[in-house]
Amino acid sequence: MLDSVLIVRCDVQTDATFSQADAGLFLAANQINSVQMGARAAITDFDDSLVVRTERDIPVAAGMNDTQLAAALKAAVDGVIGAQNAMVAAAEEMAKLGSEAANQAQNGE
Repeated sequence: MLDSVLIVRCDVQTDATFSQADAGLFLAANQINSVQMGARAAITDFDDSLVVRTERDIPVAAGMNDTQLAAALKAAVDGVIGAQNAMVAAAEEMAKLGSEAANQAQNGE
């Protein structure tokens, strides 16, 4: 990573375990990354728990004034938090679709 880049990152630990994870969170992260959200999303693990990570890097090169740096930092923080919120919504939608598919399979539809 370059010295002139700042990474804004947010990690949220979930109740889901890595050893028994379904594809919902991974699909949600893929969905977030397929559209321009202002940040990227990834699923990692820590102590067998899944962690939703969103991050964005911003340039902090010499020559930027305080106003430019503040605006870039605000946009990055807003993007990272927005991506976390979008991950919640996308994960809920994936879980709903998964439940519907399981019910249809169970009912032989």
